[in-house]
Amino acid sequence: MTRRPGLRAFCHGLPPLTARLEPWQESLLADSERLAGLVDAFGSPLNLHHVDPFQRNVEALAGVARARNVELEIFFARKASKALAYVECARRLGIGIDTASEAELTQALALGMRPERLVSTAAVKSVELVRTCVAGSVPVVVDNPDELERVDAVAAAMGRTAAIIFRLSGFRVDGEDLESRFGIHPDDVPALADRVRAPSPEGSGGGVCLEGLHFHLDGYLASHRIAGLRRSLSVAGELRARGHAIASIDMGGGFPMRYLDDPEEWRAFRTALDEALLGRRPPITHANAGLGRLAVGGRVVGELGLYPYYQDPVAPEWLAGILDADAGSGRGTLAEALGSMGLVLRCEPGRALLDGCGLTVARVEHRKEHRDGSWSIGVAMNRSQCATAKPDHAVDPILVPLLDPASGRPPPVEGFLMGAYCTESDLLSRRRLRFPLGVARGDLVVFPNTAGYLMHFVETRSHQFPLARNVVIRAGGTGTVTPDPIDDLAP
Repeated sequence: MTRRPGLRAFCHGLPPLTARLEPWQESLLADSERLAGLVDAFGSPLNLHHVDPFQRNVEALAGVARARNVELEIFFARKASKALAYVECARRLGIGIDTASEAELTQALALGMRPERLVSTAAVKSVELVRTCVAGSVPVVVDNPDELERVDAVAAAMGRTAAIIFRLSGFRVDGEDLESRFGIHPDDVPALADRVRAPSPEGSGGGVCLEGLHFHLDGYLASHRIAGLRRSLSVAGELRARGHAIASIDMGGGFPMRYLDDPEEWRAFRTALDEALLGRRPPITHANAGLGRLAVGGRVVGELGLYPYYQDPVAPEWLAGILDADAGSGRGTLAEALGSMGLVLRCEPGRALLDGCGLTVARVEHRKEHRDGSWSIGVAMNRSQCATAKPDHAVDPILVPLLDPASGRPPPVEGFLMGAYCTESDLLSRRRLRFPLGVARGDLVVFPNTAGYLMHFVETRSHQFPLARNVVIRAGGTGTVTPDPIDDLAP
């Protein structure tokens, strides 16, 4: 009896980067007829969501805080996914939503999120957004003096009290300041706080209440968060002494996760990329792209511009290490210092909460062999539909064949996945891929673990192509499928 090849047998990178899969994903991918039926019904590409891992990821972080007697309030960073299924799940779980736009905010309010479970962290805040926040009693994270003036003016005009949170930056680590376009330097906070116009005792004329501190740091280093929390604790004490009722510190997001189970694969990929750039092996990327790395004078320089696909520790253990770190100044651990000051710790993970929640599926429409023997595989999607601000999404896609391998497959090929935009640069991945059992029209290309940022963060409608539909699978990979309501709201 001939055994059917496994899920990973039909496509792998050179060298492979084998993505982690959840049980619901494995179950769905094993049923090629059902998967093809979903693409036929909803179009290519198609975003598939499952909320069970979201709940598990929330509970893992909550458990870390609970074990250390830290009052933790989790706010899901909505910018990581526009799907409303996660907003609904957050509401059921009693966690908050970090909103980065007026649309995200109004959608959350419409779904019944309580104002105290919402926060506005938009990078640029229009007067309309501030009005919506003040009218709905949603706290505003203030990034600069102009924003403070705008919030104050809106609150005065509406005769309401606006809740604000100061965003900090410029923390000092190893003798250097962590530079950022966002936030207020801690040394500048007291003077800005003195400009906060508190509500009048009579409650007339509106006012502003400074109730917390916030920071959001680039990258994933625990040492940076430790430095941020230490400095924020000191600033909170200073502001309390000035009469401001600081109740919380928000450490933002950047909680690490991993797309791969095998650290050796990640190391081997980086080594192979450098060797290819130095001409010591055949290229492993399209046009020998360095993905941020560059060969200069016989060595490779530059920072790899990819998400770190294997990380250790990941979010729960990473948070535990931060809370167990020394708070300095004889305050015990950071967990103990937060408790002794009666401060709530807030956080805003996005990608880490969506770990295991998504797949993006697209249909192969054509194949073309080039003179050098490589192949272009034309797929019914574009690069923006599986991408972030980073140069590439590098984990191996999974090829789900519609032809039974026992009945014959095309010959093996190597090549690249090409998108539908009319540009030379519309590669769905710049990695060279091998298809040991060939690739045929109608086969499905599946990008694993795409719910966090990859589906929606930079998606575009150039050429007037429709945006990918979003559907939610219930009760495991074999459960019912329902369209996510966001597709009826988003343009």
